[in-house]
Amino acid sequence: MNILKFGGVIVAAGVLGGNVVYDQFAPKPPAAQSFGKSGQIEMLQSDVALSAKLQREFAEFSAYAYFGAFAVGDDGRFGYLTDVNTMDSARFYAMEFCTNGESAEATGCEIYAELRPSDFDETQTHTINHQTYLEYMDLKENYDGYFALAITGAGHYGYTYGYRTQWGANGDAMELCNEALLEDEDMIPAKTSCYLVYLDG
Repeated sequence: MNILKFGGVIVAAGVLGGNVVYDQFAPKPPAAQSFGKSGQIEMLQSDVALSAKLQREFAEFSAYAYFGAFAVGDDGRFGYLTDVNTMDSARFYAMEFCTNGESAEATGCEIYAELRPSDFDETQTHTINHQTYLEYMDLKENYDGYFALAITGAGHYGYTYGYRTQWGANGDAMELCNEALLEDEDMIPAKTSCYLVYLDG
C-alpha cells in the first residue's frame, strides 16, 4: 500500500506492486534522533513573579517533555511553544508570540524558562519529537518499500511509505511537510523550513 500522510491524516492512497530495489543514487539525508518521554525545566528568570493566569499557563507548558520555551513580558504578556524539534525554534516562536509583532524592548519580553528532554545529547544536530518518531517507526516495521520523513524545527512533519523509489518518497514527504507548515497560521514560513531526516531502525 502506498499512502501519504501528515499529522496522522491520510491524504492520498494507491497500490504498490512489484519488488522494491534500493535506489543507490538517492542522497541519504542526515540522521535524526529522538529522546525519551521525560523533560526537564531550566528556569532563566526565576525572580519573575507569575500571575495566577500565567502560573496555569506555565503548568500546562511544563507538562510536555520535548523542546519548549516560555517567554513573559510586561502587562501579562506571554508566549510559548512546546514539543518541537529544536530549541532554536522554541525560543524564536515563544518570543514572537510574546511580542506579537513589537520589539522585545518595547514589550519587555524575555525567555522565562526552557524545556528539553532529560536525556538530550547536546552533540546531536537533528532531533524529532517522540510522538512523531513512534508513528514513523511503526510504519517502517509494518510496511515495505521506500520511506521518507520531512520535518521543521517547529514540529511540522510529512512522511511517506511504501514507495517505488526513494526520490518519490522524498519529494512527497517534503510536499506534505510544506503543506502542514503553510496551513499553520501561527508560523512564519520564511523563518521555518522543511528538511529531510533519516531515522535508523
